[in-house]
Amino acid sequence: MALAAVLLYVTFLLYLKIKNKLLKIALPIVILAFSGYAISQNYRMQIMFKSLVEIVRTGDSKSNSTGARFEIWKATLNVVGKNPLLGVGAGDIKPELYKEYDKIKTNTEEVEENHYNVHNQFLETMLGQGLIGFGLLLYILFVALQQAYQNKDHLLALFIIIIAVNFFPESMLNQQAGVIFFAFFYYLMTLALYNKIDRKHSDN
Repeated sequence: MALAAVLLYVTFLLYLKIKNKLLKIALPIVILAFSGYAISQNYRMQIMFKSLVEIVRTGDSKSNSTGARFEIWKATLNVVGKNPLLGVGAGDIKPELYKEYDKIKTNTEEVEENHYNVHNQFLETMLGQGLIGFGLLLYILFVALQQAYQNKDHLLALFIIIIAVNFFPESMLNQQAGVIFFAFFYYLMTLALYNKIDRKHSDN
């Protein structure tokens, strides 16, 4: 997924530089066709697609990992609905989820045994810190991406895109290593960008 994000960003930059109208129309079509073919040949995506078809056909979302993830997301959204503004707090995420698993009759023992998290950083932030925390997370990502784009800082832009893409299937900030990685490189790259902007203003 990270590689796909990088390729998407590079394609976007190329698209902006294209002057020919025919090429501007053809490029997205070629990219979509190639992406569709690549996804169809990916073993993991094939398994996920088959799992989704099985869930739709049987209604059983508890017999495979894809279904288990949907159950976790369903439970998460149920809890978020009860605590939308401030969330349940970082320390109460798992206890509140386990209570919800019991209510919707998810395989709670398997989830607890494997220490499953929400597998989506955006949902996990919304669960723990509510819509306020979710809004702040989006804000720090969007502002950095906007500044990177305006100042042609492609390294920072790629970093933000890769992080945002990885936030969808994984709760990166659920682990100390993820927090340190994100905070360190976010601070380092944004600091370098703002120093560059300050130097430009000083020269002018």
